Amino acid sequence: MRKFLSAIIELIFTAAACNFDKRIFMKKRNQTIIVSVFLLFFSFLLINVALAQERPLEAEYPEIQGFKPETIATNLPQYVKYIFNFAIAIVGLIAFGALVWAGIRYLTSVGKPEEAAKSKKRIQAALLGLLILLFSFLIITTLNPQLAIFSLPGLTKSPVMEIATSTPISEPTPDVYEKIRTLVNALSATVASIESQVSPLKDLIDQCDCKYPKPMCICGSSSNDSYSLNYYGDCQGLYCYNSPGAHICPTEADLKAGQQTLIALRDEILYHKNRLLAEKADLLLEISRLQAEIEYYTKKIEAENKVLQQLQDENAKKLQQDIISAYEAKKNETEREKFNREELIKHFDNLAKPNGLIDQLANEVQKISDQIDKCLIEGVKECRGSCLGGCHDTLGCFPVSCSGDRPSACNINNQSTIQDLKSKIDSEIQAILNIIGEISTLYQPPATTTPATTTPAGCPEGWQFDSGISQQCQDLSSALTQLLNCMRSKLSSGVGRISSISDSKLYTNPPTCSWEPACTSNCSPPRDCCSHSHSCENQSMSCHYGGQGCYSQHKSYAVDFGDQQNASALSNAARACNSNVFLLYEGNHLHTSIGSQSGCQCN
Repeated sequence: MRKFLSAIIELIFTAAACNFDKRIFMKKRNQTIIVSVFLLFFSFLLINVALAQERPLEAEYPEIQGFKPETIATNLPQYVKYIFNFAIAIVGLIAFGALVWAGIRYLTSVGKPEEAAKSKKRIQAALLGLLILLFSFLIITTLNPQLAIFSLPGLTKSPVMEIATSTPISEPTPDVYEKIRTLVNALSATVASIESQVSPLKDLIDQCDCKYPKPMCICGSSSNDSYSLNYYGDCQGLYCYNSPGAHICPTEADLKAGQQTLIALRDEILYHKNRLLAEKADLLLEISRLQAEIEYYTKKIEAENKVLQQLQDENAKKLQQDIISAYEAKKNETEREKFNREELIKHFDNLAKPNGLIDQLANEVQKISDQIDKCLIEGVKECRGSCLGGCHDTLGCFPVSCSGDRPSACNINNQSTIQDLKSKIDSEIQAILNIIGEISTLYQPPATTTPATTTPAGCPEGWQFDSGISQQCQDLSSALTQLLNCMRSKLSSGVGRISSISDSKLYTNPPTCSWEPACTSNCSPPRDCCSHSHSCENQSMSCHYGGQGCYSQHKSYAVDFGDQQNASALSNAARACNSNVFLLYEGNHLHTSIGSQSGCQCN
């Protein structure tokens, strides 16, 4: 502000000293205008930032195009828009006034040629100004209306996407093999529809005959298959032609409808072909994953065999051999899965490869469609027309009939080929379904049942127990007992063999294991040879002993299932009864625990 006042004072003294020298005056005036515009712009920014509250303005501004500044919250773009609209209105009024004034001067310039010429120029300038003003506004609003809307760019509000939490992470994805089963069944149904459509079409086209069209008769002479009009010649049949109600194929409408159906079925099997190729790509990825698993199990078996060679204790060797056997079983199962998927791809190739069975069937269907078109269009050319009458001094040459039986173009002769292709496709589809049945068996193995035995006293009903384990039933916590009873109701009879609840060493005579951690003083001598993790030094204790939080209860919060072939069924039953249950496959048994959710600080 001080610079602004200094510039004004300097301007005044300079004008006085220099006797209003125009050059210096214009230079100083331009500086003053620039400083004034800058200060005006900066003051608007300060107003928006420092006084952004809904307080009314002290001055009342006129309303222009439905808007006027009313509060100090009006921002700079709104003021610029208001001034722009105000300037448009003022300039328009000035131009209109100039036009009126120039008109009056022109009317009063009679006898004054120079004044009249000046008035004309003023009128032209005023009109030009009005046109420029009008067209500038129209051009701006036509090209982009936003150019006439002054606003500061801001952040747009992005829509908030809600995260779905209703579906658990562990929910299985759709079974790709069930999709393949549905796909090949649909392909089989479409192929069957094609075969069933061919026989009716053959019956319809066999009805086409040359006796149905009409002959074209002419009086003339013929030579070398050409005719010349001759009223003194013979009455001859020129050719036969189709007409409404007289077509070579009386079943033309049915033939065309059947043809359209057949083409639609052809397009459908080609769609199924593309779907098979897409599923083949997924199977190739699955084979790569299975190959990686096979390599993993191979390395694990080699490593475990090295460990086995270093063991001396027979019991430890037996346990290690069980671990190796489990890895070998998983490797064999994975190799079988990989083999089945490779077989699937072979059958997919037989069906969907270029010029495979599906392409061959589609080509045969196209041949039938082309044959129908040829019959309807060119079949009548094979017919011969006969006419009756004379040509000279007679009543005329009249058509009689066409002959020639069924034209050779009206024939479907690849029905047996289509039947043979259908048989081959059905064979491939059945092979695919058989493989999928084997894969489904591997993914969801049927529960292996054994003859039901009498439940030991004090144990949950329906469960089987390894030798000596039933005496551990007294160590079951109430929460674990509830889980076992719930699981029992969801499993087939004979499924579920319990191999551990607490620890068999608790029941030897004398006991070689204690409920208390190995470092407690009431265990003399300390018995730290328990089968499960059992140490207070590293703050780790198995749920089979109640964990760090519940060991004082002398109850187990974990159970092991030894029938590993039923691990899938047991896992599903456990999760159905308790979604937070902890499951861990430990080589030769399935470890199942509810210790963590029971506050026992263990899994």
